[in-house]
Amino acid sequence: MASTTFGDEFEVDKINVILKSSDGDEFELKKSIAMKYSSTIKKMVELDVTTSIIPIPHVETENLFKMVEYLKMHGTEVLGSNDDEEIKKYDEKFATASFKSLLEIVWAAKYLEIKGLHVLCTEELAERIKGKSCWEIGATYHYITADFTSEKEKAIYKEFKWALREERSYFFSILFLIAVFLILAAVGCGVVPLRKF
Repeated sequence: MASTTFGDEFEVDKINVILKSSDGDEFELKKSIAMKYSSTIKKMVELDVTTSIIPIPHVETENLFKMVEYLKMHGTEVLGSNDDEEIKKYDEKFATASFKSLLEIVWAAKYLEIKGLHVLCTEELAERIKGKSCWEIGATYHYITADFTSEKEKAIYKEFKWALREERSYFFSILFLIAVFLILAAVGCGVVPLRKF
């Protein structure tokens, strides 16, 4: 599609795609770069629906700016001006963003189907939470809110009390006693013969 023209003066490389953040800010990106790295944008271009702005919901301006810069940096390899070492250093620096930023970028990369960006951010997120319990993750990244109100949480604890740690030992004790009782009953009735040692 490199030789496709729109009118006499515009080639595909000169036409831009506009991405709009949830804050209302717009960012331009070369269509050739966007099509190479984003399957969603490529499909939109092929279906000729990119005449309007592409909204990226739930992504703030700062994070959309980072995404566009990432695509531009990786897009320069299309033009041959960046080497692999420079791109690798850029990716390492990019991955130092905050946890919240990385989450937003993961969602946007998934929406736009930007595989490289999605993999980079999910690997970094996984590395950050590796070995931590859900409580440690919640304490570290405090903006993660609880799904239930305290009343709903109490109701769940009351309903599933048997599954809680302190109740499990009682539950297993009862199971053990029932098993012992059944074995003794089977031996007493002669169903299971008692071996002599």
